[in-house]
Amino acid sequence: MEKEINQEMVNKFATKTKPETTQNIEQQSNIDWINQKEHYKRMIKFRIFPANAKENKKIAGAFSSGAHWLEFNGEKIRYQCPEKTFPESGVECPVCKMYREMKKAGYTDEEMSKPGRFGPENIFLPRLTSTIKCVVIDTDLKHDWDKSHISVFQQNGTALITWLVDKYINPENPNFTDWTKGSVIKFSRDTDGGKWDRNILPDSVPSNLWNAPQDALEKVQKENEELTTSELFRMPTDEQTLQVRTMLENIKADIDSKKESGSAATTQTPTPTSTNNGGFGVDDKIPF
Repeated sequence: MEKEINQEMVNKFATKTKPETTQNIEQQSNIDWINQKEHYKRMIKFRIFPANAKENKKIAGAFSSGAHWLEFNGEKIRYQCPEKTFPESGVECPVCKMYREMKKAGYTDEEMSKPGRFGPENIFLPRLTSTIKCVVIDTDLKHDWDKSHISVFQQNGTALITWLVDKYINPENPNFTDWTKGSVIKFSRDTDGGKWDRNILPDSVPSNLWNAPQDALEKVQKENEELTTSELFRMPTDEQTLQVRTMLENIKADIDSKKESGSAATTQTPTPTSTNNGGFGVDDKIPF
């Protein structure tokens, strides 16, 4: 199978794109999410899906998304960014829009920042995540994976997708989205807190790891076709958008007040937690 290169995605994620900030993401409860704390600590082997018919503009089943975490006077809102998560929809994000308008009006990054874990964080920029659809072959904590079932692997920032895109467009690497060959991707490290090694195993290896019977292969390919971005992340409702716009007005008024008094914004850092949807926040990330 020939590699299908999406130049827009390559331009976006190749050459080590830097994420705007770290992220945490709320997840749908009905999806088989891979959790670093529960499912692996030092090793994971997986096969990535090719892009399905509904997502043929993506390189394999890999994509990025973004969510805004807003807080004012103790109220916290997580808002899925339409521009970062659903760019094809053309829906304008009210948070990103306010950021652009304030930048154009001359507000500085310092004035639009809040205290963060690792220093000031911009109040309005979304936290990005990398997401891939895959079949898990094996991990160090769990060995009885249902290999006829799709899983979703997620990491903070865009480093995971950047790595996949760089490997995918390299002509020396096999097409790891080709299910007739099915290269296995392996992440491993020697200690729980150590640096991860990332490798694409040779095509000659997968038969020793997973000889999928035809019915299992058909089942997982069907799941791949059915599972799209809109299933993983929900477009904000009109009610959520109205709530966010009201909070944005309050945040801007607070920034203006502090600007007039000569002090920087001091909005407290939001603590990512589960909200609606029954999902959970992920704070794991691979230290690339």
